[in-house]
Amino acid sequence: MINNVQRIKREYMKGKFLTSVKQQKKPNILQIFGSVAAAAFGVQSRENRERDFKKGKFSTFVIGGIIFTVLFVISVFFIVNTVLESAS
Repeated sequence: MINNVQRIKREYMKGKFLTSVKQQKKPNILQIFGSVAAAAFGVQSRENRERDFKKGKFSTFVIGGIIFTVLFVISVFFIVNTVLESAS
C-alpha cells in the first residue's frame, strides 16, 4: 500500500497524471474567465495552466485579460466613489 502511494506521488510529480488535459477539448468561456481571474490573482493550478497552453488560443486569453482588467478597474472606481460619497 505504501509503495503504491509513493509510486503514484512520483508519477504525479513527473506529470503523468495530466492525461486528462490531453483528453479535454479547447477551454470554454467559463474556463477562460476562470483562468484569467486565477492568473490575475496568481493562483492558477498546474492542470489548468497546462490545459490553457496546450488547448487554448493566445488571442482568446489576451482578449479575456483585457476585458477582466477593464471590468476590475471600473468596479474599483465605483466602489471608491460609493465609499467617498457615503463618507462625506
